[in-house]
Amino acid sequence: MRRLSRITLGRDVSYRRSIGAPAALPVQRGALQQDGSPGPAGASPYSTGGGGTILEQRYGAVLLSHLLTGTPVPGLGDAVTPVRIRFQARSVSRVDDIVVVGTAPNKTEVVLSIGVRRKPKLVPSEADSVKLIADFLHVACTRRALVDSGRWKLALAVVPSCVPAQQLKALAEMASASGSWTEFQDRLRRPGSLQAAVRNRLTQLEAIVASLIPEWSAQAARETWRLLSVLRLTEMRLEGADCTDRTYSVERLRDVTPQRSNDAAHALFAHLAEQVGAYAPGGAVVDLSRLHADLQGLDCFAPAYLPSPAAAAPARPATRTSRPSRRPARAKLRWKARLLSGTAHQPQVDDGTVVVVDGCWTLAFDVDSGDQRWGKKGGGGHRAVVAGRACFASDPLGHARARDLHTGQRSAPLRLRMQDGLAAVSDGVLFAAHPATGLSAYDVASKAVLWSYAGTACRSRQRPKLMAARCSRCCRPRRQPRASSRFLLPSRQGAGVRCGAGQAARAPSRTGVPATRSSPPLSTHRITSGRSSPWTASAEGCCGATN
Repeated sequence: MRRLSRITLGRDVSYRRSIGAPAALPVQRGALQQDGSPGPAGASPYSTGGGGTILEQRYGAVLLSHLLTGTPVPGLGDAVTPVRIRFQARSVSRVDDIVVVGTAPNKTEVVLSIGVRRKPKLVPSEADSVKLIADFLHVACTRRALVDSGRWKLALAVVPSCVPAQQLKALAEMASASGSWTEFQDRLRRPGSLQAAVRNRLTQLEAIVASLIPEWSAQAARETWRLLSVLRLTEMRLEGADCTDRTYSVERLRDVTPQRSNDAAHALFAHLAEQVGAYAPGGAVVDLSRLHADLQGLDCFAPAYLPSPAAAAPARPATRTSRPSRRPARAKLRWKARLLSGTAHQPQVDDGTVVVVDGCWTLAFDVDSGDQRWGKKGGGGHRAVVAGRACFASDPLGHARARDLHTGQRSAPLRLRMQDGLAAVSDGVLFAAHPATGLSAYDVASKAVLWSYAGTACRSRQRPKLMAARCSRCCRPRRQPRASSRFLLPSRQGAGVRCGAGQAARAPSRTGVPATRSSPPLSTHRITSGRSSPWTASAEGCCGATN
């Protein structure tokens, strides 16, 4: 029985080897091909059917939808507007699958280099993964200043089901949050900070970097951290049951379709994917104008801001070239012209107000609107004198008065006299002349009389009379005796004249007895004059201040 069983068992095994094995082998190969991973003796239907090319074309169509609608590209920056896209840009970047260029609000260019891979293994034994990491490392080292400043960004586009890419994303987020390589190492030493699979992925990345830079193998860990800190991962949800990116693109493209319909946007996305298939082999650079030209004529494309041929064509062809006019352009009136009589004087402008004297009336208008600020005011006959938001004129008694430019209200009589036509303003100082009081200087800001000068013309062989000092309180000429050296006492140079300033001078009385030298304290009532005097008056002040 034992021999029979052995023989039978041997026949069964031999039968299975000779007959059963060939029938079971095709089934095993088919199962490997349906998984999407190639078997040892064949390739997967995804690769043989051009799945990687179709995925890249769809992702390029998504980027073109951002360019066509002017919406931000993920990874480029929310405040950056895409302006052009370059396909297979080997001359620009080693990460040459897709390069997106955008403009920031400060008019600077921001570049995004995207490496498109479906499911990279990211291990040292895979040549494609080593080449991918080498390209990213080359851009990060050669353009370090731009990469560190954020003007050149690196991104890896993968499908969501790629486990090594998800582990790489966790490492990139930790490296970006760490301010330095030392802090990154401190975070790695913390227990429970990363899973064992993620730590293993970091070890494999460091091995890839060390193989790329054998002379810097000791700095492989630092260079790996530097690469991870600037690398971003983008998920391409464009195949299988998850086509969210395609749905969002169709929603964006509705704005550039004729009826703003989903059908037209869906057809436009298909045309964009077809255009990517034509752009990629030649390494085309696509901007908005070229994309409009390539899509022109499609029923599903009609941007609202694109001019029609009828609107762009000229209405009538020019028969002859017109000469440029030598006449200057006519000035545009800001407000309606105001009618004045023939006796109007030169207008004066101050603080947004135009003041003009027309005959015996004074008028004021707003500079911007031309509205009349206040009605006709009496007085005039001469050019207006304006300064410090006021118009100065004399009243019938010869006193100077200021009229506010905005309200037209007239102030009380000032402490100086003036005659219309005999006044001028310079640097905030009003110089007014009057036949009775002479020339006076009035500070408009402080509303104080600076000095007054009343003199007569020098006759032949006669010395001019002393100027009449004026009181700064009542602005009247000070009454003083005939100037004589024995009635005045010397004072400091430039001290001015005060009512009752100094001690009493020795003045001869009617009896010939000189007056006493004792006197009350000095009065603080100041008398101003046109020039500094070396003498101090000793008589009684004009406004009651006595010595």
